[in-house]
Amino acid sequence: MPLEELKRRLGREWPAVVRAQQARMRSSTNCVSFWRKKNLPGPNSTRRISVLSFSAPWLVTSGRAAAISTFLIDGGADHEHANTARRFEELLSEKNFVPPGPTGTFGNLAFSHNIIHQIGGADDSNRNTTQRMLLLLESRPIGRRDAYDRVIFGILRRYLQNDFRAFRLKVPRFLLNDLHRFWRTMCVDYASKYRERAGKGWAIRNIKLRMSRKLILAAGLVTSYCCDPRLVGQRDAELASGPTVEGLVEYLFGFVNRSPLDIMIEALERWGKPEIAQLVLDSYDLFLSKIDDQETREHLTALSPDNAEDDQHFQAFQDICRSFEKGLERLFFDNGGDLATLNREYGVF
Repeated sequence: MPLEELKRRLGREWPAVVRAQQARMRSSTNCVSFWRKKNLPGPNSTRRISVLSFSAPWLVTSGRAAAISTFLIDGGADHEHANTARRFEELLSEKNFVPPGPTGTFGNLAFSHNIIHQIGGADDSNRNTTQRMLLLLESRPIGRRDAYDRVIFGILRRYLQNDFRAFRLKVPRFLLNDLHRFWRTMCVDYASKYRERAGKGWAIRNIKLRMSRKLILAAGLVTSYCCDPRLVGQRDAELASGPTVEGLVEYLFGFVNRSPLDIMIEALERWGKPEIAQLVLDSYDLFLSKIDDQETREHLTALSPDNAEDDQHFQAFQDICRSFEKGLERLFFDNGGDLATLNREYGVF
């Protein structure tokens, strides 16, 4: 495994990263068990619905259950969908699961038609874009995954089929551009939420944006760049010798089934110089361990922007964020090799 290889090569341990990986594996089982105990119609009852989890890192490291966040519907609408979603949200609240955010992006219904067909244009809202990109980058199906798999394949086909006149292996610019748009949307929305919520909870959102959300962006970049013919050939010789849209969809689906953290650990093991891999993983492990502390989270939630410069907890996180960002910059720009070359070619222009 890439993490074990890095630990052996660098002589380092990252206990919070390991806990996060292990807890993410357990979360699906725990959520399905909770669902069945309540006798709700759901993750194993129909091919048309998948229930998705989007786990924040401090939920899985602290042992708190991951929040089931979205009902993904691939088929006709039914008024019972909303009733089931509402009932489940009530049960999650009763059991002290962390609730979804107030914007309605999660903890709601998501329909496949909008997510697949409304990419770009006036109808592709921030919410639709966010749901689509986090489906690809961060989601996990709970229980039966028929609808989830169909929708993921539909999104990937849409990106690839609209990106090629005559199909050939290359970095998919349509997907890559939407990934960049998603990142910039998160950055702009951070400022909007700061204003709308009068600064409430701003500190944790700032840290999330610079750490866990930036990790998602980095993993998405790696995923896109791994469609380059040279890198496909190293992973899948058959696809490299006989490329097809469906073959590349299957190839990308393998990345979708992994967490952003796992994708980045492999990238660091494969391309990162020892000092870069250590800088990235040391800072992310420290972030996970500190954000795991409930007292720290409560302090940051209540922190006023006016007091941030003198607050030791927030400033400690700012140091972690700067180290993490420096590590990613060196990996993507200064490391040499395929990743830096592809980032220079595709990352901006």
